[in-house]
Amino acid sequence: MSEASLLEVAAPASARTTSRRVPFKVVAGGVGAIALATVLALGIRSLDYESTDDAFVEGHVTSISPKVSGHVIAVHFDDNASVSSGDVLLEIDPRDFEVKLADARAALASADASLGNANAALELTRIRAGARVDQAQADLETARAGVETARALLEGAKSRSEQTKAGVESAKAALEQAREDLPAAEADETRAALDQKRYEEAIETRAVSRQDLERVTAEAKSARARLASAKARIRAAEAQLREAESARRNAQDTITQAESQEKESESRVKDAEAVLASAKGAPQEIETSRAAALKAAADRDRALASVRQAELDLSYTTIRAPQSGQIARKSVEPGAFVQVGQTLFALVPQEKWVVANFKETQLTHMRPGQKAEIRIDAYPGRAFAGHVDSLQVGTGARFSLLPPENATGNYVKVVQRVPVKLVFDELPEGIVLAPGMSVEPEVRVR
Repeated sequence: MSEASLLEVAAPASARTTSRRVPFKVVAGGVGAIALATVLALGIRSLDYESTDDAFVEGHVTSISPKVSGHVIAVHFDDNASVSSGDVLLEIDPRDFEVKLADARAALASADASLGNANAALELTRIRAGARVDQAQADLETARAGVETARALLEGAKSRSEQTKAGVESAKAALEQAREDLPAAEADETRAALDQKRYEEAIETRAVSRQDLERVTAEAKSARARLASAKARIRAAEAQLREAESARRNAQDTITQAESQEKESESRVKDAEAVLASAKGAPQEIETSRAAALKAAADRDRALASVRQAELDLSYTTIRAPQSGQIARKSVEPGAFVQVGQTLFALVPQEKWVVANFKETQLTHMRPGQKAEIRIDAYPGRAFAGHVDSLQVGTGARFSLLPPENATGNYVKVVQRVPVKLVFDELPEGIVLAPGMSVEPEVRVR
């Protein structure tokens, strides 16, 4: 083959090789440019943003424990149930505390009576002492004034006795009325309980709807409340009757004392000279009576405090939700005996935030109020808007159970992490967060 022919054959092959190499260079150059642009973008972004994967969802966890010991008679929630503030969550058997409250109230009534007697005795002592001094320093008219005073006290005591009789009759009528209302309340409660049981059995076969079961359950609960209210009215009426009878007895005692005082005052008219010697000890008698009255007042205050404590203990048998939230770590069932301070369950409110542990070298430009983008592992591919709320005034290691003692041993510098609180600006509907979830926040610091 001639040299011209070889050149003709080689020329197309070289042209074809060149045509293949040109696109490859272009592609390689384009990829390099994209990579360079990406690196530059990431580098520029890293100057404006700080991020960490050491971050978690956080929230308040309230441990609920009883203030009184007793057997649990009802638990009104299940694991992970949502509750509202004020909802009744658990009930402890209140009967022992109701008995203690009734005993404390009876003791208070007795203390009131004792205080009244002590004050009356103090007043009586003062009157007697004044009468004796007046008898010793004045004439017969002063003694007669003492008689009139005694008679006025007697009339007042008789008037109070009549009033207490009316109070006893009124208390008896109230008690009878309360007892008449009890059978109807018991019948309603029995009927409602039977209806609830039938609907609970029928719900398994879908013979009734869940709405009907909830309605019947609510009616049963209302009937139980009415029955408890009827019983409470009976107890209150019985206590009122006891107090009225006690007041009537006290009034009779006062009448007896007033009658005795009247006789003594009449006797003092004749014995004015004999009282002169005993009148010298009047101040001491008054002080003794005053001390007795002060003691009775202190006993009454102590009895009142016992009543208030008994009322508090009774109220503690019903445990209510201190705030809205969700139940966690339930560890109590009906019939269990619980102790004071025993953790029964935890309540987690709806409010959630993020605690991000940034390196101390990332905090140079970080300030409260800066915008943040929060990604949650449970919701991949989604970003939630938030902002920096605050920075902890100390590293995580400083507040640990065993903080490091850098002044001892060999020291190795370690980059510390500082917890930063991030709050969500707004969470969309349907987003469920739980304390401990992993997140990756990114804070715009510039």
